[in-house]
Amino acid sequence: MTNIHIDPTKIVNGYKEKHDDLLPITNCEIVATGDSQIQLGSFGRQKQYILKTNIGITFWANDVQKSDAVKRSLRTLNERLYSDIKSLVREVIQEIHNGDKDHALSKCDYLLDYMKCNY
Repeated sequence: MTNIHIDPTKIVNGYKEKHDDLLPITNCEIVATGDSQIQLGSFGRQKQYILKTNIGITFWANDVQKSDAVKRSLRTLNERLYSDIKSLVREVIQEIHNGDKDHALSKCDYLLDYMKCNY
């Protein structure tokens, strides 16, 4: 299980603490569903699993501020999760506007490779 806790309100040396290299993933677990099936030509039964990931971000608010704080937290979470990809998409759009199809396609290939899960 991975536990990473990010508190965007933490102040270090007078500045908000930055976690540019961390995503706000709180935990990840593998859960067996209890379902299984016999696989022909294999050794035994296959079991079904679910990989669950909870993602969260810490925020502080009183009852009056809560609605706006939730919206800000969702925007912050979205930005942390997708900022690299959004930046690459903007670069592709710029290459298309510049009429440089080859560079745009090259960046699209890079973007697809970037999103692959290589664990």
